[in-house]
Amino acid sequence: KGSPKLRDIILMKNGEIVYLSNETRGYYLKLAASLAVKSRHPISQAISTSYNGILEELEVSENQGFGLEAKFQNEIIKLGRREFCGIESNFKPDANFLSSFLKLGNDELVLLFEDDVKMDAGLVIEKLKKSGKKIILLSGDSENAVSKVAEQLNIEEYYFDKTPVSKVQILE
Repeated sequence: KGSPKLRDIILMKNGEIVYLSNETRGYYLKLAASLAVKSRHPISQAISTSYNGILEELEVSENQGFGLEAKFQNEIIKLGRREFCGIESNFKPDANFLSSFLKLGNDELVLLFEDDVKMDAGLVIEKLKKSGKKIILLSGDSENAVSKVAEQLNIEEYYFDKTPVSKVQILE
């Protein structure tokens, strides 16, 4: 896949979507980037490169495959998987987007990303198949996002919502 690109940030309040002003969107992006800059995960890198301002100085801990956490103004802020962040909203992003979640106090946000398949990926997959290689797609992304990519690339065996540890277990 290519490099994910941040497309939108949505605040969820009491099960409703709240559209953010540019100023408020910038505030949450700054917080997300202040966490994300401490990780090498592709989604974190996409968040980091989407923000051009001065970051908050945070002591960030990473729970690999799940998310990032820090204390900010006496509250815990989390960025990552829905479960890790403790997101209670049932918002489900469209299959065309990847998502990450941000939680600060009672504020629950979803960050939406576009991530296109690289133009030559299909050719590479077909060459690998012709050479006798078994193709397996392992991803931490949602079932909708992964099944879409698998279909585009004609990959029959795929796994979604996987952590780095579970990916290794599948390969062993």
